[in-house]
Amino acid sequence: MKKIILLVLVLATVVAASGIFWWQYTAPSPKPVTPPAFEGDSKDLKETVIVPTLDAPIPAGKNVIWCASLVSAWKKIEADITSAPLVLEGNPPIADYLNKAIDPRPDIPPSSLYVAAGWNQDGILQTIASDLKKQFPGKTPPSFPGITPEAFVAYCYLEARIAFDLPYFQNNRPLAFTDRTGRKTEVSSFGIRPQDRSENGKIHRQPHVLYTAREEDDDRPVQWIMDLDRGSHPHQVILAVIEPNSTLAETVADAEKKIADYPPDTRREGALGSNDTLLVPDIVWNIAHHFTELEGRVFQNAPLRKQLIEIVEQDTAFSLNRNGVELRSEVKLEAKKSVPTDYVFDRPFLLYLKKRGATQPYFAMWVENAELLAKWKPEAGNEAEAEAGTKAGN
Repeated sequence: MKKIILLVLVLATVVAASGIFWWQYTAPSPKPVTPPAFEGDSKDLKETVIVPTLDAPIPAGKNVIWCASLVSAWKKIEADITSAPLVLEGNPPIADYLNKAIDPRPDIPPSSLYVAAGWNQDGILQTIASDLKKQFPGKTPPSFPGITPEAFVAYCYLEARIAFDLPYFQNNRPLAFTDRTGRKTEVSSFGIRPQDRSENGKIHRQPHVLYTAREEDDDRPVQWIMDLDRGSHPHQVILAVIEPNSTLAETVADAEKKIADYPPDTRREGALGSNDTLLVPDIVWNIAHHFTELEGRVFQNAPLRKQLIEIVEQDTAFSLNRNGVELRSEVKLEAKKSVPTDYVFDRPFLLYLKKRGATQPYFAMWVENAELLAKWKPEAGNEAEAEAGTKAGN
């Protein structure tokens, strides 16, 4: 039996992440404000799951991460190799999810995505190396130790970098993130506090409040959706404090509907007021994940019939901090109110990245707990400054 190696390698960087597990991206990148909350294999995560498709179920009490890389590679094989949905022995559910998934490639800025599939004997590795050098000059081509001449490779590289026009302020006090069980974790954060000012109040016009819902007889928002940088293009970074649905797809769709139904006049004026608060947890992680549900399966399609899938690995590095998001998309939030309003992401929230104007995201994360949030670590010499700061969320 011939052996096929299906190798899906992905880099998803947001704001300061510059490394990945099997290779190093060497282009200059902002130094992370905080070290990764997690770096390693996904099997060591206790409260986070990696899902293959946007419509995979959200397990209760878990963070959920989805990136478009695996689906992009899968659709590339369908389009260029089999001209039909992929069939694996045993019909594992993950294959059905991937076959039914919407092709995300049209909704990803072309400059951020590279996908290739082909046979080693036909020079696919040389093609990948040449193409990556042109599209991502600083990216080291992947290596495939022990690959055989007849091996087949599917490869996807997704990179997006978003630098906020104005860096947000680093919060000098811990932010208490509270998960759904009531457990509190002190995490580091960035944003805008009432005492933070920039020239002409420009920083308050950078974020854009896309939706708010308030309790009757209470002016405080209980749900809200924000774009962290309204001027970012072609990417958009959206954070949403809303109730989750059964899948990430349904949760994103609910957020998009809330945005679309929000009164346009209100949405256009969604800058922060001069006394409003915005605080967002720092998120930095590097995760290597094997889709073991696919590994060891044999293709049933021609021309891949009887070929064994040996490796399906997705390596993702993500960082969100005061400087921006790498995955080349920016989020701006704006809320203009005369009464001070706190937009503090200190509870479960949805984070997703998409091409501005697109209907589907290319990265989504439901933050249910603090496992992947950067923990608060006061620096020596900053304690006096921290004492002088306003306590986050108050």
